[in-house]
Amino acid sequence: AEQYRAISKELINAVEDRTWDGEWYTRGYYDDGQPLGSKDSDECKIDLLPQSYAAITGFFDSERTAAALKNAEEKLVDKNNSII
Repeated sequence: AEQYRAISKELINAVEDRTWDGEWYTRGYYDDGQPLGSKDSDECKIDLLPQSYAAITGFFDSERTAAALKNAEEKLVDKNNSII
């Protein structure tokens, strides 16, 4: 059990380190290594799935998760038209 807890922690840290772009969590990477769903992307700047995953699992940094959810709401919710 200890071994698997250690591996789990390593995996969580790797995901945290490689997917946080300073504003929110990225969705993935293109074949050329460019991030998908990054603040620096020309298209698909933010995707709700990785932000939701961070919140639902509770595995990731709580301050980052809160910022990611806030940014997702700001970027993806259109309150005037009642759509997400």
